[in-house]
Amino acid sequence: MSIDVTTEKRFESDIEEFFLSPAGGYTHNQDAYDSQLGVYKDTLLRFIQKTQPKEWKRFLLQNGVVLQKTQLAMFGRT
Repeated sequence: MSIDVTTEKRFESDIEEFFLSPAGGYTHNQDAYDSQLGVYKDTLLRFIQKTQPKEWKRFLLQNGVVLQKTQLAMFGRT
């Protein structure tokens, strides 16, 4: 596709291509899928760490070692 194509499908495709590339940093290499939460846990945590560093640091200070279980449990709440 040429660069001047501006459709919703093209936009979605560009985003997906970036996130799945090494530059995107969100590929799920050896990550295990949690079907109960509906996410790749390690990928989700890396995403939060990378995109919200201030909030992540605050979360670590408040929750310490139990951080992964605590944070992932929040995604299971409705």
